[in-house]
Amino acid sequence: MDPIDETHGAEMSIIASRVASICALIGEVADETMSARRVAAISAMIHDVTEETTTSSRIKRKRRRMSSARSYEETRTLSETELDVVSKARHRATGQTVVLRALQPDCGVSVGVLLREACFMAACRGHPNAVALHGMARAAGTSNYSIVMEYAGPTLHDVLHDRIRRLGRPFTEAEVRGIMRQLLSGAAAMHSHGIIHQDINPKHIFVSGTGDNDDTDLTVKIGHFMVALSTAEPNAFDCVYSYAGRSEYMAPETLVSKDYGTRVDTWSLGCVMAELLTGERLFEVAWGLATNQLYKIFDLLGVPGKKAYREFKAPCTDELVDLWRREQQQRAQHRSRLREKIPEKTLSKDGFEVLKGLLTCIPSKRLDAAAALRLPWFAHTDNHALAPVPAPVVAAEVSKSGGAAASIWTMTAYSGQSFIFTPNISPGLAGHGSSMRIPDHHVPTSAPAPAPAVIAVSNSSGATASIWAMSSYSWKVALSCFERALRSISLRPKQV
Repeated sequence: MDPIDETHGAEMSIIASRVASICALIGEVADETMSARRVAAISAMIHDVTEETTTSSRIKRKRRRMSSARSYEETRTLSETELDVVSKARHRATGQTVVLRALQPDCGVSVGVLLREACFMAACRGHPNAVALHGMARAAGTSNYSIVMEYAGPTLHDVLHDRIRRLGRPFTEAEVRGIMRQLLSGAAAMHSHGIIHQDINPKHIFVSGTGDNDDTDLTVKIGHFMVALSTAEPNAFDCVYSYAGRSEYMAPETLVSKDYGTRVDTWSLGCVMAELLTGERLFEVAWGLATNQLYKIFDLLGVPGKKAYREFKAPCTDELVDLWRREQQQRAQHRSRLREKIPEKTLSKDGFEVLKGLLTCIPSKRLDAAAALRLPWFAHTDNHALAPVPAPVVAAEVSKSGGAAASIWTMTAYSGQSFIFTPNISPGLAGHGSSMRIPDHHVPTSAPAPAPAVIAVSNSSGATASIWAMSSYSWKVALSCFERALRSISLRPKQV
């Protein structure tokens, strides 16, 4: 099992502990009919989770009352199963659009299922890439309860297939990078609280924004925590929520073992990433035994070695996996065929490094969410995403006979490894090119944080040029690039 991420300090340990305690309390009465008073008390505890680190524990908090279902007007049914019904609704007083999830009256499932889900949502405390919890609601005089949550838009599954119908293609690599950056950020937040979602797939990811002009601007949020687990909860993997999720997105270890951790979610995100790039599920459902699904995974990605497979702690499958390994070794191509499914024209080398790391069969070698976000692919920033905040780092004057002067400002932000020179051509600048690139040997490969800079240049003729320098190491090196650019338009830097 993966340890809880301790990089966020004691705050996260407190939240993980609170979540585990509430889940344990719910588990104690899971088979009983909870009284309205008990449900209200647990609901108030869940609300306290969201305030655990923002309000001093010595300050007495006002106990929040549970909402009444009468406060909401249902406007549309979003989905309905034998277990639950999900509706879009409007708050009668504020007009706010929300989503209500309620259990079906005769589904045979306790309200504890809703309370657990609400608890996991509360632990994420409004992370921008997790669906926000508003609270619980009760239909007066009944034992019918609902989770009240934000309306975060249609599912990623629907958005993807609508896009394919409209445009004839799935998402581009740049668009997938933006989506995956958000999903991994949301997953990292969950995992830091010791929460395993277990059921991440495109139908449980929600999308806001139209994306009509630029799908890289979409905001995505992870939702549907109904089968989530707390790793801090005693005997978490012995409960009914273990072995949960859609099989085509399940990590191989979950198919044959109850000993797994948060990296099962990063596997699911790898499956989602591949689907966004191709428009098709990477693994189709294999009906029957769980080992049938495991075979589909190993057939594409390669059967792990005998020593590596021991990490699955599933000795009952050793003989079967040994047979698959021998059969695969007899093929001409017995290694991973993932690159054949997603070629370089679809996904760059850096992008494939992320995908391959998420879809590593051996859990201990698989990327966790935080590690994936540190890979070079996510250092790329598409032009539309740049929002540089001007920060004067250096100023200089340049002059030419005639007294022209300009201010050089370095803008702190991050970007690529080139700069563009676009002058308003005048007689004094005629004949100069419209774009330039920093030579490759001037760009160090171990750059810590790229920083763009801009220079505005004027001369006595009134010609103006904007030079964007995108330096990947420091403003000093950027300035040397600027000087070379200035010389190319016959302007002499003046000592500052």
